[in-house]
Amino acid sequence: MNTILRVEKISLGRLNVNDTWEESIPHINRGNRRKVLCLMIYGFNIPLLLGKGYDIIVKVQQGVPLSSSTMIIDFIMAVILLGMIIHFTTLMPVFTSSYWFTTDGIKISRLLKKTLNLPYRTISKIEIYEKSKRGEEIPKKVIRYAKESINNLRDVGFKMDDYSNDDDSVAILISGEKIYLISPSYPRVFAQKVQKRAKKIPIKLVEITSKGKRERPF
Repeated sequence: MNTILRVEKISLGRLNVNDTWEESIPHINRGNRRKVLCLMIYGFNIPLLLGKGYDIIVKVQQGVPLSSSTMIIDFIMAVILLGMIIHFTTLMPVFTSSYWFTTDGIKISRLLKKTLNLPYRTISKIEIYEKSKRGEEIPKKVIRYAKESINNLRDVGFKMDDYSNDDDSVAILISGEKIYLISPSYPRVFAQKVQKRAKKIPIKLVEITSKGKRERPF
């Protein structure tokens, strides 16, 4: 009897450990377009912000009143530049996003963005878009196919939150009235693991080719 009780306690202990279980989801590295976008945002705005900050310091040392029109304009410009940096950084996927499977859902994280936890029970559908061949040149009109589903959802009131790293591989997670974009390195493996953890979530696979697209349930 004592042996049975000890086994039960060990089992309960393991359950407690599993409550905090996480598995990293391999993700595609940040694409060149996003790197250029990051350089444009920071390379243009930060020098201007630093220059404006330097102007303010010099004017303060010269005894220019803080309430003067020139100081007020400088402060306003500095706030606008700082606001633009924060706005574009949080709105656009300029930094690499990371993803994890957790005990009850999918966790999404990116620098300067709030970490998201999407429980499986809140995910109503997943659509996976991938190139049939990595490195294949895809015409612009074909790439548009991958955006049709997103645009259709946005037209009926869904809001988009882009955590993708590149356009070569995009998975759309539909949760409530929001759609989340992520970029798993191995979309099919990602779909298989989701199905093991939440069999009720419908998953659609869309292969993008140079001739068009192929859709099928996963």
